[in-house]
Amino acid sequence: MTWDDVLKIAAAVFAGVGGISGIIILAVKFASNIIAKRLEERYTLRLNKELEEYKSALENKNYISNVRFDREFEMYQELSEKNITLVYGIGEAVLITRGIYEDEPYRVDKHVEKLYISLNNAELTTKKYAAFIDEELFNKFHELQEQAAYICKLFNFWHMNTDGVLNLKEEKYTRETAKEAIETKQKVLSNLSDAIIKDMRNYLNHLVVIGG
Repeated sequence: MTWDDVLKIAAAVFAGVGGISGIIILAVKFASNIIAKRLEERYTLRLNKELEEYKSALENKNYISNVRFDREFEMYQELSEKNITLVYGIGEAVLITRGIYEDEPYRVDKHVEKLYISLNNAELTTKKYAAFIDEELFNKFHELQEQAAYICKLFNFWHMNTDGVLNLKEEKYTRETAKEAIETKQKVLSNLSDAIIKDMRNYLNHLVVIGG
């Protein structure tokens, strides 16, 4: 093929598409097709992603009857009340070790008794609903009560006002170090209680009532 042949072919193409303006139109059309294809691919990917997220959200929902929802709500209300009462009691124990009832020892006696009653109520309520509540939440309630029981023993030891030593789970405490441990462990207990409340809220929010 000679240059004359090339020029003739080029001239034919120019004539067929309408000269320079035709070439520009073809170029724009070609570019538009590429852009449209890429936009379509991007939209398809985004749509697929949103569908997967929606599907995942549906799978994470628990569909229950209205009656069951009411019953579960009542259970978690009772569990929350019993365990928060225990946590607040531990918080008051911290204030007592700081001296709020220094001139009223009988009130400290009453608080020790109240703490153990609260602990007992929380443990009984959790065991009562063990078969009906979320397993992860049950384990966290159980952990909270174990921590609270430990603090109760420290507080009772502190209250006895003894110069002796308390051996508790491979740890040794004097009255002073027991006081420090009560404060430290109370903060951990409070954080765990807040986390449980958040978990309960999330769990209940994922329940979908489907009727009767």
